[in-house]
Amino acid sequence: MIRLTFPFRNKTYHDIVGFYSNKSIRDYILIQQDKYPYTENYFDKDIEFYRSSLINFESELLQVINTTTQETIDIYFNELYDYANDVYKTIDIDNLRQIVLSINEKELSRYNEKIESETLEYFNDEKRKLPHLASYEAKEYFGLSGLHNLSIKIINRINYNYYCVEGVPDIIDEKYIEEYYKFVRELAEEFFILIRKYIQQWKDGKIKSKQFSVNKPVLFVEGELDICYIKRAAEILNQETLINSIEIRQRGGSQNLNKLWHIFKDENWETIPQKKMLLYDCDTKTPDEDYGFIFKRATPFIENNPIKKGIENLFPFSTIQKAIDFNSCFVDLADIKGLTRGEKYESITYEINKDEKRNFCDWICSSGGLEDFVQFQKILELLALLLENNQ
Repeated sequence: MIRLTFPFRNKTYHDIVGFYSNKSIRDYILIQQDKYPYTENYFDKDIEFYRSSLINFESELLQVINTTTQETIDIYFNELYDYANDVYKTIDIDNLRQIVLSINEKELSRYNEKIESETLEYFNDEKRKLPHLASYEAKEYFGLSGLHNLSIKIINRINYNYYCVEGVPDIIDEKYIEEYYKFVRELAEEFFILIRKYIQQWKDGKIKSKQFSVNKPVLFVEGELDICYIKRAAEILNQETLINSIEIRQRGGSQNLNKLWHIFKDENWETIPQKKMLLYDCDTKTPDEDYGFIFKRATPFIENNPIKKGIENLFPFSTIQKAIDFNSCFVDLADIKGLTRGEKYESITYEINKDEKRNFCDWICSSGGLEDFVQFQKILELLALLLENNQ
């Protein structure tokens, strides 16, 4: 029987539980104490690798859902459920205390053995037969090791009939336990958030094999709200057939889209040539790029519209003014004044408040009309590319 292996899921699991290792705990504390010995911060690299693994893990998970049998899907999620429980049990503060206690006990034992060995070696030396503080002659060698022309110098030394211990055991300071637990728990929550998006749907029987259905093209966008806007625009603009023919997924920002693009181009482990488009916000100024069945595009930038960043740039001034009238918390305004080559200028900038983005989205998607979403037609025209000659 062939056992299926899911490398990205497994790597993500090992990455997160790996933060409870001796090395990771010590590296974190050394960084907090400004005692980290290396120029490059390898601990931050480990965090970066873990977060990259999360992106690859979700891509693998979705590929399993979209391209395999129900039996494989069930195997995947049953194992994933066990992995999640294991991470939950591992990333526990009492477990961390036991790990630190075990590390410290082993370090103290190692240190004591080292001191006992050095002490025994010291007192077995013939010089210890001399009286305490007696003087004796010793040879000291000068020059590079391994060369025949070493210089020898006779020096006087003092005999001490006691052994002075140098150094202290490398014990982990327990005062960092709660702080480190909180740090790793926040990293683990990123893992749990991703899992919760899918595992409850699977338990409820909502994730079914698509192996024998049409292989839908996929649109990857920066954020969850982008999906809401695009689907609502398709409803208003009578493009529901188009939007229902495409699967839309979000990746949490342009940097994650960049990582996904490199995976598809350079490390494409997928077996089905699914058409994919990565859609960036207009302010990233991402140039168009095509690679086989993979496309990179940015939402069109509308110069005359008040919001200059994000997909909200597609809303006209009339929409933004309605939003301000409905709830002034939705939109932040800044009055900018300055002087350019002796000429005074003044302008007002508009930006959706970062804490109100979800509320603004809910409001405009429930109350907006054709006049609000008309410029989203430009995105729907881009999506038509995914349906061209689709198998």
